[in-house]
Amino acid sequence: MTTVFIVSILCQFCMTCSMQDLMTEMYDLDKELGIAFFYYYTEDYDRLDTQVSSLLLNVDRLESTIEDTKMDQIHFDLNVTRDCLVLVKSDLHSNNYKNAFYDLDRFRYKLIGFRSENNIEYAIDYLWDIEALIEIAHSSIIAKTDCTIDWYELTDLSLCLKTDFYQFQTLLEKHQDVSGIHMQDSYFKIYTNNFQYSINEFEDAVLDTNWKSLKAATKQLNRDYLNLLHNISFGDTENYAGVN
Repeated sequence: MTTVFIVSILCQFCMTCSMQDLMTEMYDLDKELGIAFFYYYTEDYDRLDTQVSSLLLNVDRLESTIEDTKMDQIHFDLNVTRDCLVLVKSDLHSNNYKNAFYDLDRFRYKLIGFRSENNIEYAIDYLWDIEALIEIAHSSIIAKTDCTIDWYELTDLSLCLKTDFYQFQTLLEKHQDVSGIHMQDSYFKIYTNNFQYSINEFEDAVLDTNWKSLKAATKQLNRDYLNLLHNISFGDTENYAGVN
């Protein structure tokens, strides 16, 4: 009986360690992905090309970690995911930057889908949700594309921004040991506080149904998001000038 108990404890310990290794690899991969998106948003395509090569190496490490975990509940076809990055490099070499973004975004959503299918709670997935919400706001308010939105939908979007950012911070605090993101760092606090302020300003503009204020708040929301993304992805240990 004692032997069975000890074996059971060891198995649980090994599974916990394996999951921690997997979480660490995923956070490392998503931070590298954040750098890639930052280079895209700042139109630094040469560095983006180099960064995609780094991402391919991260995918190989993630695959190795998944194989080493030997956990039956983890299922992921990394070949399909890797193909997305190969397409990004092809797009960049053809100067097809819009397609490069779409393929990089497909890669991101493959990772999100993997975590969702395997019931893995993960902070950065909420950050990616926030980015999608900001894109909807920017398309509807600043770019004025075919993406139309009314004040009721803007109210829902504002609420989702607040909820997702809260979930992001809550899970990140829970995952501090594996994420490599230092929440107590002074610069991280600055960028999270700035982004929280931008979310509040956006909400106020929506509640006031003030279109002029909403446009200004949307631009600030986008800037502060990119600055936060830079801090998380690059691991800033000194002040970053920021995106204007």
